[in-house]
Amino acid sequence: MKKIITIFFAIAIFQIPAVFAQTFVENRYFNENSGEKTTGVYEDKLVYVHENGNLYLVDGSNIPIFLTTTTTIEDNFIFNGTAQIANEFEIDNQNNFNIINTLDFSTDIKDIAKDNNENYYFVDSDGKLFAYDEGGNHTELYILDYPTQFTGLTVDDNYIIISRFTNEGSRIIKIPKTGGENIIFNYTALGVEEIICVEFSNNNQEIIIYKGGTGTNQVCKVENDGNLTELFEITELVGAIEMSASIDENDNYHVLVTGQNGSLEIVYEEETNNVQNLQNIQILVSPNPTNGIINVKTQEQIEKITILNITGKIILETTNTEINLSKQKTGTYFIKIETENGILTEKIVVE
Repeated sequence: MKKIITIFFAIAIFQIPAVFAQTFVENRYFNENSGEKTTGVYEDKLVYVHENGNLYLVDGSNIPIFLTTTTTIEDNFIFNGTAQIANEFEIDNQNNFNIINTLDFSTDIKDIAKDNNENYYFVDSDGKLFAYDEGGNHTELYILDYPTQFTGLTVDDNYIIISRFTNEGSRIIKIPKTGGENIIFNYTALGVEEIICVEFSNNNQEIIIYKGGTGTNQVCKVENDGNLTELFEITELVGAIEMSASIDENDNYHVLVTGQNGSLEIVYEEETNNVQNLQNIQILVSPNPTNGIINVKTQEQIEKITILNITGKIILETTNTEINLSKQKTGTYFIKIETENGILTEKIVVE
């Protein structure tokens, strides 16, 4: 894996080999714990429940947007006052919060998931996996032999996927929706803390997990044979870990991981470039931090410059080398500079 190194106040020089190259860009933004409990990603929007029980949206600025009063959040569901009733929510393009469905499960809920066909699945406090229909009927599909060791539920087009600890490590169970044998992956001396299914624009789906227990904490994807491929390592956080993730409109991973000392937001971008020439690329981005005006200086032919907020939403696209961000809120953004010989992604701060 080759990473593009970001730059701060100076010229950055990087080389791209004259071959078919696969480039990964990884941006990290660490927030120290300030009494907030970050708990989820809704599409490419970061949401969290504060210790006061209120649900907030992070939109790339330093000022969170209050959405509603709640107590617990799981994926796109909130539990208001009871763990037996779940409200499914959405956040529109104007950042308005809306309840779109209310589900009564008549049993305590540990986790909920919904697939693309509007089918709901949940695991109760006894470790039983149920399917739920619009009439409120529950169909039991599976029961965990150690319900207290349940760690996660997610779904894709073909499988319902649950995970749990074992005495030896962790286990992932893939339950076919159309019937057939369950697929079970066992991981010795490995703790699967979270399990999430993300979907790309071509409808391909991928299971990613947060894993610990081997001396390092990593975010990995689960291959079809059960083998794990590391995406990136977590070194900034300590203590109990929670993770949530989504794929944005550009098929970039947005991963939010929280621990006892704070939260870590990671935007992980994968691109493929057919590079013909071996060159040193010199790019200067200044000033950074900025009060609004950013200048890009380079001898390279710029194909496009993109400004994104912390959640990966595109703020503007241009080919101008002088960029005015004075109308944007203060906070952290990313500048992505595309040239004929490569791509540079840099974190910028608007004060």
